[in-house]
Amino acid sequence: MPPPAATSTTPTWPDAARACWYAAEAYRDKPDGALLYRECRDVEYAIWDDGDRLVVAFAGSTFEGRDWWRNLWAFPSHWWIHAGFLSCYLSAQTALAADLATHRRDRPVLWVGHSQGGATAKLAFHFAGHAGDTVINFGAPPCWTARHKHRIRGDARAIHEYRTPWDTVPRLLRITYGPDTPGIHLPTGRHALHTYAAAIAAMNR
Repeated sequence: MPPPAATSTTPTWPDAARACWYAAEAYRDKPDGALLYRECRDVEYAIWDDGDRLVVAFAGSTFEGRDWWRNLWAFPSHWWIHAGFLSCYLSAQTALAADLATHRRDRPVLWVGHSQGGATAKLAFHFAGHAGDTVINFGAPPCWTARHKHRIRGDARAIHEYRTPWDTVPRLLRITYGPDTPGIHLPTGRHALHTYAAAIAAMNR
């Protein structure tokens, strides 16, 4: 499978592999090399200083009951956004705004996440992103209802969503929500983040 068509914002395979590493580290209580780690009402994120940019990675669903309640709370909010994923972002919004004010320093942000964390990363980009920010997520479900994708604030081309043929999560709620972006399709793998990492590593050889 060839790499996606090159544009000024398309991640290289090494970029995608690095983003996958950040997404995996966000699940840990002590992410390697992170500036900080936060837990806000069962929404975890970590921030890294990556030189000319800041990286913010959100953890995906765990076995916490609140995570699954948010996944299943699929009614559209008044912004036509999946209400459960909007709840994830709003839970972290205040702490995230303070952390960005301290660490961004006019740099672009790379927003990263896997599964529910990828959905939260998209919403953080929508509500808190600046021009030049980028999103890279893995197996993320859709956030905006099918007829309201045009409401994504900023340049939706800055959102890069990796999907695999055996991952059903991005295809859930297809009728009401549909995909937020066309996505970058990997040739193999399931929903687990390590299968995304393996597929991207194979493309990077």
